[in-house]
Amino acid sequence: MAFNGVIANRLNPWAWLRVLSNNDLAVLCNAGAPTSGTSGTFAKKAGPGTLLLDYTNKVVYLNTNTKASPTWTAIGPSTSLALARGFIFRGNSSGVAAAYDANDSGKILVGDGTDLNSVAVTGDVTISSAGVTAIGANKVLSSMLDTGIIQKVTGTISSANITGTSAGQFGHANGVVLQAAPGASVALQPVALGMYYTFATAAYTAGGNITLNWGAGGAALTGLVSAANSVGAASSKAVMFFPLSTAGIAIVSNASLNLVSSAAFTQPGTAAGTIAWELWYRTMAVGF
Repeated sequence: MAFNGVIANRLNPWAWLRVLSNNDLAVLCNAGAPTSGTSGTFAKKAGPGTLLLDYTNKVVYLNTNTKASPTWTAIGPSTSLALARGFIFRGNSSGVAAAYDANDSGKILVGDGTDLNSVAVTGDVTISSAGVTAIGANKVLSSMLDTGIIQKVTGTISSANITGTSAGQFGHANGVVLQAAPGASVALQPVALGMYYTFATAAYTAGGNITLNWGAGGAALTGLVSAANSVGAASSKAVMFFPLSTAGIAIVSNASLNLVSSAAFTQPGTAAGTIAWELWYRTMAVGF
């Protein structure tokens, strides 16, 4: 088709009509859906590429066949140009725009690589119908924070590990690692340690003063708690450890934080108590 005349006379509506007429092209109207074929709607009148508007159902059709035997193919929305409030047009698997309900309260439109879907926001954050987001209770964890912000780790020590003397057990000279070494040129700064001893059946014997220390036999970082007021007691005990404040403490980079007893606790035969602990700390870049 030659549309040069239209381009040259783009401001002349008669030129447009002449070119459309010469090529059997038009925008036609019909009350209701058109029929295809040699006896169909506008057969022998509407050339290929002609648009037809079904103004009753508000659907646009395109003749994808010949003038003699038009095939009217719906284009754009597959059912109607009308669109209910809160709906959008979304391409479907057939490559045709179709109405899609996008008005569910508190949902957002998210692509999945194939389709655009209206989905609820789940996980740590929720969103209201006004677009206001909120972080749920107990959703922000230490692992999500910058390491310079106070972190929290928790754990337990079983009865067997209280009296065990192998590396990593409470009875070993280096105690139990509560927080692993952070890596070269980084130091851990303890803020507080909570230790909660739950008594069961009988008290452990022997044992010594308990402190939080640098790992691998390093110095104590906190004040001490005696055996009698902790794991050696005949009742449950809850104690807190805080960093020493009587003198400066030399920083040790790339060292763990360990719970250490100055002497191993022993099993009298039926002691079954356990330890739960919570450690708060932050990390510091020390440069060496």
